[in-house]
Amino acid sequence: MKHTPGPWKISADGNDIENVYGAGVCAMYADETAEANARLMAAAPELLAACKDWIYLAFSDCMELDDPRVKASFYALCSRTRAAITAAEGTD
Repeated sequence: MKHTPGPWKISADGNDIENVYGAGVCAMYADETAEANARLMAAAPELLAACKDWIYLAFSDCMELDDPRVKASFYALCSRTRAAITAAEGTD
């Protein structure tokens, strides 16, 4: 894992993302999007973990898809999820 392990939280002043020990992970610009950006960034470790769990579950338990349209949607979602994991981890 190349990023600071989660969970992350928004600092008391709302201008930074911190780890559970209060160490800074990321400083936020104080503008009209700062709060929303901070919430999204603080949720990033949990979102990444959920994506990984989804991929594991999808390929281990849900492979019996009979409807071709459902199967196509399923594979498209898996591709998007893998791309999100790759982007989050910075791997190819």
